[in-house]
Amino acid sequence: MVQNPAELEYADQITNGSYTLQRLRIQDQSGEDHWFAYEMIVINGIWRANGVYRIEPIGLSA
Repeated sequence: MVQNPAELEYADQITNGSYTLQRLRIQDQSGEDHWFAYEMIVINGIWRANGVYRIEPIGLSA
């Protein structure tokens, strides 16, 4: 799904001190949505991924 997504949507960014979480939705080729948060940090002036986390869909709650 990550290498060949049917659709990719950048949802939002959350900044917390020295890092930023970039949340996004990836739709796979079968139409199923997958939500992730990429933890981004700056190293030598360049943004780098420091971790990737699977998260619950944004905006959906009970």
